[in-house]
Amino acid sequence: MSKLSRLAGKTKTITLEGVELVLTPLTVKDMDLFVKLEDKNQMGESMREIVFRTLKGADAEITQEEVDDISFENLQTLMDEIMNLNGLKDVDDKKQALINKMKNARS
Repeated sequence: MSKLSRLAGKTKTITLEGVELVLTPLTVKDMDLFVKLEDKNQMGESMREIVFRTLKGADAEITQEEVDDISFENLQTLMDEIMNLNGLKDVDDKKQALINKMKNARS
């Protein structure tokens, strides 16, 4: 392995509703998701994929259907953890705006 292997991010374990989840940091190959976050028409799909890739990286058995069933309350906590893990605190306002729109659309 080259010295670049030391630049890989470290996983983080969180407990959400009594479920232990290992979050894997996003990498250069996930940059497409951040471009999509800038497009309001693709933001929701991008967030969905960010959650999926972050969880799937540590547990290959996780399915997209399971991710889709995460409640909005837990999604908000999970997205906060994912953004912090990846050093993306500046995306928080956009993420929160989308979550609020999704909640309002369901009510």
